[in-house]
Amino acid sequence: MKKLYYIFLALFTFSFGCEQEDVFELEESNTLVYFPTTSVNETAILTGPGQIVQSSITVTVIGDAPSSELEVAVIVAEASTAIEGVHYNLPSSSVVIPAGEFSTELEYEVILDGFESVDDVRTLILELQGSATSGVAEQNLSVNISMNISCPIPETIYGTYDVVTTDTNPAGCSGVTNVVTIEPVEGSITGISISDITGGIYKNCYGADDNPGVINYKCGEIILDEVPDVVYGSDTFNGSGLYDPSTGEITITFSNSYGDSGTSVLVKQ
Repeated sequence: MKKLYYIFLALFTFSFGCEQEDVFELEESNTLVYFPTTSVNETAILTGPGQIVQSSITVTVIGDAPSSELEVAVIVAEASTAIEGVHYNLPSSSVVIPAGEFSTELEYEVILDGFESVDDVRTLILELQGSATSGVAEQNLSVNISMNISCPIPETIYGTYDVVTTDTNPAGCSGVTNVVTIEPVEGSITGISISDITGGIYKNCYGADDNPGVINYKCGEIILDEVPDVVYGSDTFNGSGLYDPSTGEITITFSNSYGDSGTSVLVKQ
């Protein structure tokens, strides 16, 4: 009987100790803050100058919701390639978790004019830094925000245009005209097809065929980059221009290595 009594006492003591330790309550007493994701892709659509896109990333609490407002520092990592004030704005260097809440949004802005082209990709790496009153979760201490811009080719750019080309070389060709078409390029997100790069010079000055080619549309800019001279061969056209959606006009300045050049103004029919 005495032996059974000691066994019962031991079991009671063991059970009582487990209830007092309560592991779940111990975990809930900690407040850990973290990013619920490690990476974000931010592709903003540029439709005009001076644009700023408002964005945010969620910051989450593990464990107890804070009993009072909790502020956690946000650090921009040195490895970031995005430049503050050029590609992004970070309104605050900290994030505040409201009392009783389990998450909040860390706001930032993407400055679209800061990107040189659709090929310009920047990364903004943000890190959370704990304090004496809070901890930071071991996982997802930082988030990598990949930022770039997208400039869809406007459907209005396609169609038939009357062209007048001036400031030409040969000088005697200034004022030549032509009719050209601009069409989509299947499978390309920046390329547009034009039926004559020369704006009428080859047709009117040399009695030759039009020289078609593919030019690139990048956020309102027209880029001619090594467009082949398919009429005479062994040459390429380079240049630049603009598309004005408000007037429907396209201006292209072009040249090749043989000295043919001009400025073409395309007006949609």
